[in-house]
Amino acid sequence: MHSSLVTSNTGALMPFLVVLLGQVATSFVLEGSATSYAQFRKWNAGLNGTLEFEFKTEQGNGLLLYTDDGGTYDFFEVKLVESALRLRYNLGGGAQIVTVGHDLGDGHWHKVQITRCNENTTLTVDGVSAVSTSRGKEFEFGKLAGNSDVYVGGMPSWYNSKLTLLALPSVIFEPRFNGFIRNLVYADGENMVPRRQEMKSRDAKCGGFPCVENIKRKSPRSLRNMMTANTTDACETRDPCQHGGICISTDSGPFCECRSGDYEGAYCEKEAWSTVLPTAGAGDYWAWEYNKAPSEASFRGTEYLTINLSKGDPILSTLESISLQFKTRQPNGLLFYSANGRNRASCPAGQGDDYLTVSLRDGGAAVGMTLAKGRLDLHIKPVRIRFDDNQWHKIIVLRKVQEISSITSFCRLSAIVDGIYAEHGHTAGSFTHLASDRLLVGGGADARSLQGAKGINNFVGCLRKVEFVAEGVKMELIDAARSGAAGAAAWGKMDFHCREPRASDPITFTTRDSHLAAATISARRLHGAVVTFTSPESHLVLPPWKAAKSGSISFKIRTNEPNGLIMYSRSGAHTRQDLFAFEIFNGHLYLHADLGSGPVKVKSSKQRIDDGTWHDVALRRVERDGRVTVDGSIVEFRTPGDSTQLDLDGLLYIGGVGAPFAPLTVPPVLWTGALRQGYVGCMRDLVINGQPIDIAGYAQQQDS
Repeated sequence: MHSSLVTSNTGALMPFLVVLLGQVATSFVLEGSATSYAQFRKWNAGLNGTLEFEFKTEQGNGLLLYTDDGGTYDFFEVKLVESALRLRYNLGGGAQIVTVGHDLGDGHWHKVQITRCNENTTLTVDGVSAVSTSRGKEFEFGKLAGNSDVYVGGMPSWYNSKLTLLALPSVIFEPRFNGFIRNLVYADGENMVPRRQEMKSRDAKCGGFPCVENIKRKSPRSLRNMMTANTTDACETRDPCQHGGICISTDSGPFCECRSGDYEGAYCEKEAWSTVLPTAGAGDYWAWEYNKAPSEASFRGTEYLTINLSKGDPILSTLESISLQFKTRQPNGLLFYSANGRNRASCPAGQGDDYLTVSLRDGGAAVGMTLAKGRLDLHIKPVRIRFDDNQWHKIIVLRKVQEISSITSFCRLSAIVDGIYAEHGHTAGSFTHLASDRLLVGGGADARSLQGAKGINNFVGCLRKVEFVAEGVKMELIDAARSGAAGAAAWGKMDFHCREPRASDPITFTTRDSHLAAATISARRLHGAVVTFTSPESHLVLPPWKAAKSGSISFKIRTNEPNGLIMYSRSGAHTRQDLFAFEIFNGHLYLHADLGSGPVKVKSSKQRIDDGTWHDVALRRVERDGRVTVDGSIVEFRTPGDSTQLDLDGLLYIGGVGAPFAPLTVPPVLWTGALRQGYVGCMRDLVINGQPIDIAGYAQQQDS
């Protein structure tokens, strides 16, 4: 065997933050010589992919991992630089650099995770994270068919004469890694399911490239010049994990991570929750039939369920599951809330403030948790997929606590939507159990004031089959509230059937004049109310949009008219020309912006939007850079000049600026505004700087 390539090593026993099974684990060692490297299958990074591995070294510099799109633009490079971990990557909009950690060449194991979420890429080292945001119009990592393999520890020498095949040619000159690698996990197929990776072979008859046919019929353990087997490593010789569980090597043996959420147990051999049935005493809480049709309920923004679990003490568990199905047209809303609201002297520090939230945020699913003052947030929002499409979706949230020592435990949080889209996270701290003494479903009396749910409105839509499982007790919460079970109650005019919320009935707005007044309509129906502008003179007046350094606006519109001013605001000072507007011209959406140093006009829609169907529009700006998204299609822009502030102290006009004789000056660059060609059509779900706006309330106040 060539010692310059890859050899086998059995690590010394060390403590590790997971529950272990008890065999000696194996890593492979890279000696850092001129020809040492390991080669693995292509990484399907997608738009929300993950890649993780562990390393141990006593050197402060060296290339850990590299992959690219075959030599065009996109690449990921992970390396040690002066004992810190540096991720350098490019997704086509320019190279980004993220650095995390220090003193990583200390001879101990360190875990690295790269997590993608559209334009955001997170680098995590031993639980410490940093995030970088890519620029550009799309954020795919090349094309899987043309991407390179994943190289660990160095690059093949044949690249020296083929630098044009590298998106980052300088990688060939990086010092090679000298140390140990284990537990390389990522998705390598079209289904985006992560799995433990095995090394590919290198074959002379394939010109130095890996021979795929050999990989299929040979075990990498027996391949020449690769790795010698260590029969004590269960992950390498006989993977004990079932049902897609991922085998993780540790210094004390293998550990199965059951990431799908469908199975559990030491080897992922048990169907999750299949053995969890009501135990003695559970009937004191809930009496319901497990095999009947799932219960449903409609929520209009004022209805919610409360469930009191405590009976003097909270339910304590090390394993907890929440699953529910929802259907809504609204992008934001609180689905589920669990809290341990009592501070007790017997609780560990901060446990009395623990909470778990499950909500919709910007059309995606969000899960937030605080446990012993350690906070964890997950957000599932696939590209071009929204969960506010008025179709049924299912979300499952799993929490599991594993005790590491007498003073430290490890909690893993997982969320899965529709069995496809998943996010995972973990935290460690001085807790021993999960504690819950009250649950809320669909919101609360004042959901926005709940700890961990601030800024989240009550849910508007339908829920069904809302289940909470903890420590041997399984509860169907809608049925419990409907049947009047002890501790469960329904608030508001609860309808235990799925019906379209009344708040979505249109409010027709016809006024020719307008005035500014605070809306008195209850904030509980902010979303869903549709305002119809019936003439070019109809309009609303809102307070100024405060967006000096940055800001966001989103809304939905539906119209058959090819021209119309949707919204408009400008600086109230005559010395400044700051301006913001959206208009429809010839069936397309245009953004106008001027930060005081020159205007920009951005064609924001790729297709005509005067087709009588709903269109989703979102704008986000940070200083001179911005992005407009129409139905998932992104257009980026940059304002001219040096000004970075948008000073709009003038009122925000929605739907137009009034009749031609209205005393308001509109610059001629804004064609529909100058001609007083107001918007005729419907609008709903207006959100400004993350806060829903009750346009129906303004309409009823200002309608004359």
